Amino acid sequence: MSENLPWADLPLLLAVARSGSFLAAGRAAGLSTSTVSRRITQMERALGTVLVERGAEGTRLTEAGARLVEAAGKLEHQLGAALRDLPSQGASLSGKIRLTLGDGFVAAGATALAEFSAAHPGVTVEMHAENRLGDLAHREYDLAIRTVHGGEAPLVYRKLGNFDFGLYAAPSYLKRHGTPTQIGELAGHRMIGFSPAMSGADQMLWLAQAGITRFALSVNTFTAMLESVRAGLGIAPLPGMAAAGLSRILPNFQPKPVSVYLTAHIDALKQPHIRAFADALTAIIKDELRKAAPQRGAKPARR
Repeated sequence: MSENLPWADLPLLLAVARSGSFLAAGRAAGLSTSTVSRRITQMERALGTVLVERGAEGTRLTEAGARLVEAAGKLEHQLGAALRDLPSQGASLSGKIRLTLGDGFVAAGATALAEFSAAHPGVTVEMHAENRLGDLAHREYDLAIRTVHGGEAPLVYRKLGNFDFGLYAAPSYLKRHGTPTQIGELAGHRMIGFSPAMSGADQMLWLAQAGITRFALSVNTFTAMLESVRAGLGIAPLPGMAAAGLSRILPNFQPKPVSVYLTAHIDALKQPHIRAFADALTAIIKDELRKAAPQRGAKPARR
């Protein structure tokens, strides 16, 4: 069966799966809707099974289509990794790097990238800020900044330090509403938290343990939370490394620090350009975490 599979059309099947329609997939590939439909039909005939169900509201993968898309996605990641790992000519570093990190680390990532790019202009970087964990095991990405240690065998975890949270508010908010001096007073303030889909985040669990479960504003990204606090909309749990210009509330009310790791596939770190950028990113984030680390050992905050 494999000799009959139109391999060149696998990216087209991936595009259909990701966009949900022949029309959108065609636009992304620069093809007409009829051409996309015809080539998917040819693939189905070659395999002897239906891959995509067509409907008035778009397309839906069959079980066979979903299995093929999963395999094709892994193949896409592995091929992309192989291309990025091709040796460069000459002594200077060159190549492509795919980095994934939470949006709370974007500023540190951009700082590292600015310094690294000045020294190694032949290296290009794709930086993806997202909440999900990218698939490093299949080389969807080369590097990641994570706050969880999955212990996967092909991955290397390099601890960078601890991510310390605290409660912060804008001076403008505190001027209007006053500064709480006890945890119990937070119930009378406008609290900002993550949406229910992110209720398992470390800072949300910390607040829940303290009985803080009602929020005047819920957001789904760190950036939205940070900017809402800067705009004076309320009090939120933020990392110290991102809270410049904000006021710390109840400084003795501290959660357990969260470990931060630079994570990579072991094969990715064998590439000189990826290893060099990993070292640069490690140095920047370690320094940011160190500078933001609070002084511990103070008395607990009153409730």
